[in-house]
Amino acid sequence: MSNTKKLRIAIIGGGIGGLTCAVALRDCPNIELTLYEQAAQITEIGAGITVWPRTWMFLKSMGLEEDLLTILPEGYSDEPKLAFEFRMSDRKDGFTFHKIYAKGGALCFHRQEIQKTLLKHVPEHCRIHLSHRLSRCEESEDCVKMYFENGLEETCDILIGADGIKSVTRELFQNNGIFYTGSQVFRGLIPKDDFAKSYPTHKALDGPIQYLDEGKPVDGPTIRSATTEEALHEFSGWEVEVGQLLGSIEKPSRWVIRDLRPMKTYVSRRIALVGDSCHNMTPHLGAGAGQAMEDGYVLGRLFSTAGPEKWERILQAYNHLRFMSALRPAYQAIPSSSDFCSDGSGTYSRLPNDAANSETRQLLNGEPVVHSSTHGGQITVHPNGHSYTYTYGPKGLAGLALNRYALLCAVFASIGGLSFGYDQGVDFMTRWPISPLEEGFMTAVLELGALVGALCAGIFADNYSRRFSMFISCIIFCIGSTLQCGARSLLHLFIGRAIGGVGVGALSTLSPLYMAEISPPEVRGSLMALEQFAIVLGVVLGFWLGYFTRDIPGSASWRIPLGVQIIPAVILILGCTFLPASPRLLVLQGRYDEAIASLAQLRLRSLAEAQEDPLIQIEFLEMRVEAAMIHRRFGTAENSKSALSAEWIAWKRLFGKNYRDRTMVGILIAFFQQWSGINALLYYGPILVRNIGLSGGNVTLLVSGGIGIVQFLAVLPVIAYIDKWGRRPLLRGGSIAMTCSHFSISILIILFASDWTAHSTAAWIGVGFVYTFTAAYGMSFGPVAWVLPSEVFPLSMRSKGVALSTASVWVNNFLIGLITPVTLEWSAAGTFMMFAVASFLAYIWVTYNVPETANVSLEEIDEMFKSSAGREESILKAQIEEDLGLRALIVRLARDEVRD
Repeated sequence: MSNTKKLRIAIIGGGIGGLTCAVALRDCPNIELTLYEQAAQITEIGAGITVWPRTWMFLKSMGLEEDLLTILPEGYSDEPKLAFEFRMSDRKDGFTFHKIYAKGGALCFHRQEIQKTLLKHVPEHCRIHLSHRLSRCEESEDCVKMYFENGLEETCDILIGADGIKSVTRELFQNNGIFYTGSQVFRGLIPKDDFAKSYPTHKALDGPIQYLDEGKPVDGPTIRSATTEEALHEFSGWEVEVGQLLGSIEKPSRWVIRDLRPMKTYVSRRIALVGDSCHNMTPHLGAGAGQAMEDGYVLGRLFSTAGPEKWERILQAYNHLRFMSALRPAYQAIPSSSDFCSDGSGTYSRLPNDAANSETRQLLNGEPVVHSSTHGGQITVHPNGHSYTYTYGPKGLAGLALNRYALLCAVFASIGGLSFGYDQGVDFMTRWPISPLEEGFMTAVLELGALVGALCAGIFADNYSRRFSMFISCIIFCIGSTLQCGARSLLHLFIGRAIGGVGVGALSTLSPLYMAEISPPEVRGSLMALEQFAIVLGVVLGFWLGYFTRDIPGSASWRIPLGVQIIPAVILILGCTFLPASPRLLVLQGRYDEAIASLAQLRLRSLAEAQEDPLIQIEFLEMRVEAAMIHRRFGTAENSKSALSAEWIAWKRLFGKNYRDRTMVGILIAFFQQWSGINALLYYGPILVRNIGLSGGNVTLLVSGGIGIVQFLAVLPVIAYIDKWGRRPLLRGGSIAMTCSHFSISILIILFASDWTAHSTAAWIGVGFVYTFTAAYGMSFGPVAWVLPSEVFPLSMRSKGVALSTASVWVNNFLIGLITPVTLEWSAAGTFMMFAVASFLAYIWVTYNVPETANVSLEEIDEMFKSSAGREESILKAQIEEDLGLRALIVRLARDEVRD
């Protein structure tokens, strides 16, 4: 028989928090459990308790679900549904302005019924002493001494203080105690059955609801009994439902709202506080009882799981887990009290001006809290207490300079785009005796290969790695380029371009994906715009190299440019051995230490600095949240299916009701990018230039070569400022400029094509419009089409959504390359008019269907698409953020900053 001494645990307070703790401790071995309650019997003051999803999960874990469902009239379902409704009610025509949704909603229980259920499950070995009011306690190294008003003195090893806002246990923590907020509320009980008979359609019968005004205080005396007439008078002018509620209160009273100054800790050596004794919740969010139950559950489960012999570590773990989790709802409840409470000024003090409460006051006044990292950068916590933004530095050129290593890696990765652009820029087709249809197919065959590469790249990259996938893609590209360079027939050239296209298409997916995953948030748009920059640079280099080698005798004039394109691919092959691994992929694979090391390298931090830098920790935790969401959404339901079946189901989701509109944004942004006519100019520039009246080989080549240079220069400011200017303004302005340019060129061709020699000025004006179009494209659809798809999809669907958008690029690129020579032969003016119509349709589409994704939250994107997908994911995401400690970290940083 074991002689292990039992750990003596005493709980002060028989309220909701104390009873929950006792129930959670029922399976803990080797403890002596005692509960002390100051009242002569265990009863509760108040009427209702709102139980949120996480609290419900805890109650189920304690085995209370069956009993609680018997006292839950509406039953329970896991489906996301309305949990809380907020109405602007200080007018007769009140309206709902905000709703909160949660998994299962917010469950409403009668407080006494929950207390009876908890009391029923308190373990038999727990001794309950009634009429024991604690007067003081003393903590020593060996035990805690308790002194009661009835003269009893007891000792225990661990004391759990669940004695409410007036806690005696808390006095040992040197907290200044409670203060008056200066607000008062009317409170009372309403018989539900009678109320439902009188007002069967009242919204309050459907669930928790708040009726608010715009902050106007209601004057009145301090705490005392009240009358129905008094309450109705002070809320006169409000919507009818408010009067119905107030008029149904049997015995109204007027309460002063008190609050507790923020605690620095919830535990000392042998004492732990739970519920209102450590984090009082003003009543407006209905969160106080739920948070007390969560405190009790977490503390009890820690003891039951780890064992009482580890009590010191258990108390510290409890403090770590609950301190931050309870802080956020406590803060959120404070501003609620100023919305619709009585002022009560003149008798009770307003919020005190001491440093201990400065963070509460700062969030109450709607001021963001900014925390600066010692390693550079800052985190801004917004007034709601849990949303935040962070940056490692400024946006624009200064931000690129600060993130120079990430910039260097992105430049290396963008060589994939350089290969794409270079292959478009090489002009060799006029040196082959082929028909317009063959000429179009020569261009289009690369796009067919690229389509295959783009669709396969994402799957390959997830199963292996981004770097290895880029490495293999470069090898494939080099094989295709070698076949092109050594081609002896048109068939050999077709095959080489098709194989090279597979490599180019894969790189067009992999390079932006890798760049997005290594980029800090403040310059992510800029670094992703490097893809378009590299494409344009490749076009320029390819064209001008072909221009300067055009007079070399024999096939060397085109073999040299085609052979040179192997060089950047070889550079990227070598670079893949030095590029850091994608930290996001490492997190997806569960390789957390490697992910931290890679992230530290990208952000120019040492490993030691990364461990203490809050920005690194936030970014790392965000990656873990994203990985957890993907695993939870797709890792369980499809585990039993074949890999092919699971992949097919995932792709089908893109066209389901929740994602269809987002998918169309990704597909159509690529469609309009290609049908703007840019690649027609790149592929067939000399032919198009001849059609607007310029003649002479050098002139047409130089003018068409200038197209690439203009586009190159236009992309530069977008790289620096796309995150400041936004996406929609660039797209709308660019589409209008492109429409006008194409339309003007078409009109010039119609008017002067019969005699360009006599109208050379008109021909050069046409060239000006070509360059205007090119500049507009380079500042709009060129870069934004690579950025926007990654922003409209929820986290779990982003990789496949981006892959599908990239595939759309290549499908439409293929069609453009195939039909442009045919349409030019049919009608040059008609070709430009076709591009003008497409550009105008792009303007209409952007105006009415494309959201502004710069600095927009997931919930706001949901509203734009009228979809619940993001809201459902936001519920899951919030829970994961809580579980992984991300929200706790954010709140701690805000707290530390304002206290400093």
